[in-house]
Amino acid sequence: MLIIVPKNTFKAHEGKLNRAGYYENFSLLFRQYVPWRKPNYKFDEQKWQYFEQFHFDENLINQLQKRGSGVIKTFKKLGLPTYQFSMHTTWRLITGIGASSSLEVGMILHHVYGIPYIPASSIKGLLRYYLTKIEPDPELVALLGKGGDEEGEKGKIVFLDAFPQPEFDISVDIMNNHYQDYYMDDKPPADWMDPNPIKFLTVKNATFVFRLFSNSREVGVEKLEDVARQLSQALINLGIGAKTAVGYGRMEGFQPIAIVNDSEKPVQDKEEFSAPTAEPNINFYDNPDGTREYYLTRLNMAEPYSEKVQWLFQKWERDEQWKNDPEIAKAFLPKIKKQKKSGKETHFYIVIKSILNKI
Repeated sequence: MLIIVPKNTFKAHEGKLNRAGYYENFSLLFRQYVPWRKPNYKFDEQKWQYFEQFHFDENLINQLQKRGSGVIKTFKKLGLPTYQFSMHTTWRLITGIGASSSLEVGMILHHVYGIPYIPASSIKGLLRYYLTKIEPDPELVALLGKGGDEEGEKGKIVFLDAFPQPEFDISVDIMNNHYQDYYMDDKPPADWMDPNPIKFLTVKNATFVFRLFSNSREVGVEKLEDVARQLSQALINLGIGAKTAVGYGRMEGFQPIAIVNDSEKPVQDKEEFSAPTAEPNINFYDNPDGTREYYLTRLNMAEPYSEKVQWLFQKWERDEQWKNDPEIAKAFLPKIKKQKKSGKETHFYIVIKSILNKI
């Protein structure tokens, strides 16, 4: 294996650059110290194994999350609306596949810490698209500011980069171009053309923390929460990053996070502990157990219009066994909003109405 670096650099590392476990920064391994092999000087296929086996420093990631929470807490002390929540990838996430790289395909990594992340600009762009094309809401779009051909206007919502929590995975995936000569040499496509597999890196089993705040007290906490909830819907229904049309970048498990005494913990409703119909040892956020009672019990525990109802609704929509159950639909009805401020029906109400036919 060959690492192409200046001699004095190789000497400074005492010949350890060819050991995968030597690296503490994934960006260095991915961008600067990619292994080659002689005699044809092609990339060593072993490099993909190096990437998948890389161990990210959990303490570093925890410190990054703590710093992000500190930023939010600072603005909260100033009296500005703040919000943060986490969501988990349903499958794979691709960030920055078109970024420059010696490996044909890229990956967005923090330039200092070498950790995959979702840039704030991508988060804001996704939300703007969702509020413009999918669930039009001019009032919320106006909070994001104006640009382009319009007269410029500063936005009132600030998004932070979204970093993953510890214990995520880097996984190799593949794209298979079956007609390379057709796309590159103007030849007609034919069955005898050899496929050209292209490997790239993805993030799996990751829980990302999203943070946002308003730079104007005029926005208010409730309005900022509306923005956060719409962002969560965009992540659920559209996904973020590349290849979202085929399932990449989708997320689930919307979980608000509160900052209490400098530590993060999930937001909890009092009803979780006081509802007379709930078992004292029930964890609201346990995964569905295959019964109707799972949903009915938790709906009794949750306040109307709360984040818990939204989280449970997302689980119900993905539950093939119970997603069309009329009894559960009726139980959801008093817990959800039927109309947006624009007068349009909410997604929740549309789904429930389709099950109950008419209300």
